[in-house]
Amino acid sequence: NLSTFIIRGRNGSWLKGWLYNHQNAAYNNTEDVLRIVKQGFTANFKIAMTLGMGTEPVAYRIATGINIDNACINFDALFQ
Repeated sequence: NLSTFIIRGRNGSWLKGWLYNHQNAAYNNTEDVLRIVKQGFTANFKIAMTLGMGTEPVAYRIATGINIDNACINFDALFQ
């Protein structure tokens, strides 16, 4: 699963994030505060974020992580 959130700033700036394997986690980004809520006793999701201005990047899930525009983040390689 791949879920997206975005926080917009001034002058076209943004912070965009993706919850990878979000396990039905809910998020709320009102009032410039990002809250991620997961019910239960364990959570095992990963978050990838980008910060920029102008056109927002597009991402899609791959078997080992996430591909954001031309950048590939391999979670298996990061968490060994």
